[in-house]
Amino acid sequence: MEVDLFIHGVPHGWDFWGKEADRAYFGNFYKPNQASHLFVIETRITGGHPYAYYHYLLNDDIVDYEGRDGSYVGVSVRMDAYCLRPRYVWTVLDRLFTDHLRPLLFEQTGPKLRWRTSALRMADKQIAAAQDQLLALMGATLRASDFEAIDTNIATRTNTGVNLCTVDATDGRVHQSVRQYGRVAIADTHTADRERQSDEAHQKQVNALTAAANQLKSNCQQQLYEAQQTQNALQQQVQNQQTEMARLQNELRNSDRQLQHLADRLDAAQGPTPRLPFGLKPSVMKWLPYVTLALAVLAIVLVFIAACKGSAPQSAPEGATDETSSDSITIEVPSGAVGGATPLIALQ
Repeated sequence: MEVDLFIHGVPHGWDFWGKEADRAYFGNFYKPNQASHLFVIETRITGGHPYAYYHYLLNDDIVDYEGRDGSYVGVSVRMDAYCLRPRYVWTVLDRLFTDHLRPLLFEQTGPKLRWRTSALRMADKQIAAAQDQLLALMGATLRASDFEAIDTNIATRTNTGVNLCTVDATDGRVHQSVRQYGRVAIADTHTADRERQSDEAHQKQVNALTAAANQLKSNCQQQLYEAQQTQNALQQQVQNQQTEMARLQNELRNSDRQLQHLADRLDAAQGPTPRLPFGLKPSVMKWLPYVTLALAVLAIVLVFIAACKGSAPQSAPEGATDETSSDSITIEVPSGAVGGATPLIALQ
């Protein structure tokens, strides 16, 4: 099995140690703001042959040869076989860096590691010796049954692959993901499945609430629009009724003026109203002839009754003459009583 060691990082500008055919490929790992401790597995075709690359990357607390921030270090191994126990490869690379490469290439300056050398070629022999340490560690940790041949149909990197949290990166899942996507990045800071599922459930709730809020907003806007339309219609009706009321009031005023004009013309045509005696009203005057006739009849009746009483037989005193027997009584009815005539009534 073919096993090759690569060292890359920024001791004083980006630098690389390993087979030159892969220099351009490893240049892609100089990306600030990555996870502080990252383990990446990737498959690719190099020189017509499929390889599996295992990368151990440190990005935080690394400064370059002159103490400037923004540096990193990567320890990578390339194999022409896929390891079915990738977590063990991670353990091997971690021990290789901690026990051999860190004392060789770095010095501790406070909380940070500073590169001892400005160029990796200056530690060429020491790094070459580290490859022997790599093979020894792999031989002590892994068996031949832990490896599987890589065929030419294995997925090559076509996208960013998948990110897994360390707690979810089981050997079987990593192996399946590498075959499916061609690249897997594992870090403690990546979102765990439980958190992702919780986030997805939360996002679904947020989406549902957002959709409900949007629907409610749309319904309220529709109801508001309809209410405004109804209000406008009612206001138009009120305005129309006010206009009609004003028209009727104007017609009423015109009618009042016309009636007053007709009354004035009628009064002018009739002339002044005659003054009646005793303050009598015209409605009483029409009964005056009948009252006069009634009074005349009453007077006649009273005279007749008095006459009847005076004509009763009595014994005349002696020596008296019967002068009254030849006397007559005449009653004159005032003129104008009935039709203006002057009747005379004579009683013998």
